[in-house]
Amino acid sequence: MEKRFLRTIPFIAVVFAGLFLLQGCADQKKVDAKLMGGWIQKRGNTYIRLSLKSQNRWSASVKIADVTTRIIEVKGKASGNWHLDDDSLVMTVVESNISDIFEKNKTSFYKIEELTDNTMKLKNSVGRVVTWRSASSDTQEGSAEGVAQEIEMEPIAVNLNKIRSHDKDRYLCLNLKIELKELLPGTVIPDIHPRAREAVILYLSSLVYNDVRNLDKVKNLQKRLKKILTPYLDGFVGKVKIDHVIISSTMDRVEEFIIEHTLGESAAEGDSSKSKQTNGQEGE
Repeated sequence: MEKRFLRTIPFIAVVFAGLFLLQGCADQKKVDAKLMGGWIQKRGNTYIRLSLKSQNRWSASVKIADVTTRIIEVKGKASGNWHLDDDSLVMTVVESNISDIFEKNKTSFYKIEELTDNTMKLKNSVGRVVTWRSASSDTQEGSAEGVAQEIEMEPIAVNLNKIRSHDKDRYLCLNLKIELKELLPGTVIPDIHPRAREAVILYLSSLVYNDVRNLDKVKNLQKRLKKILTPYLDGFVGKVKIDHVIISSTMDRVEEFIIEHTLGESAAEGDSSKSKQTNGQEGE
């Protein structure tokens, strides 16, 4: 009986060791799940956004907020590998152009002092505790590092210029979307001045058919349009995007385009075959 009990002890020990190991793995998975996602740290007018991803990869961007212009500019980016070592987050920098914050090829150990759904407190090697806030909770509370917006202008239709007087009339119809730069929360976006639209129309009507005869040529107009619109929006313009483009030789098609894109997508979907005459293709 005693011999049988002695033979059972190693088996029990193995079982308990296995259960302990499984519990440890389960606990680590819970920590991994809480760590993964977006985290934001604010240092004065500097915002650091850290994304801990699956497959032990991470990326970060550093942005500077100008309190005068209210515009947030990207200072640099970094990326690398991460893993957990007991109660420490270990991060290795693989790529970086912001060496003052993330030094390339450097491995750092951060002891996890606190980890919740909304907060992560890490202690570095010199004992300084840094608090990171969840990017999702930061956004919900209206204090994210910035907000990007997009303004859609009313549809534009212009009569293209002619090289020769006997050339047929062609009309360029398009939609313009203005993507603003990332701005500080609470920044008031000015309304588009009527002269901004007039300036765009004046420029587009000076073009000839050859300037817009294919999609690549149309896309090339975006940089020029950005320069035209920037003074009317206090320098907030990030990009100008052109979409839903047609070139028509009939006013009927121009009127259809205006109606479709003024009433919205519901009208456009009602005549999808017509709305597909885009990308600089001529619609008769």
